Amino acid sequence: MKLSIGQAATETGKPKSTISRAIKTGRISARKVGNRYEIDPSELFRVFPATIAQPKEPNDTQPKAQPAKDNTETALLREMLERERDTVADLRERLTRAELQLTDQRPKPRSWWPF
Repeated sequence: MKLSIGQAATETGKPKSTISRAIKTGRISARKVGNRYEIDPSELFRVFPATIAQPKEPNDTQPKAQPAKDNTETALLREMLERERDTVADLRERLTRAELQLTDQRPKPRSWWPF
């Protein structure tokens, strides 16, 4: 069974122009019959590997999305985020109080001039 340029393009997943260019440059040998080329599959796959056919219909074995679980997960994540924000706010407040205490405890600089 010989392949046309269109069939070869489908089998390899390459554009027709790529297959045609490969024939014209000699990377793939093909026989010209009339105004079309016949390509031996082994010659085609020597240069371009065959693509694996992708299923055209959906795979029913995949689990369906569960919106209830997603909503629960989202709610838990929001709750965790809120707790983290509260923790950050608390730590910022503690840091501010500690900085104020440190600045209040520093001795006032003494002047060398007795005024």
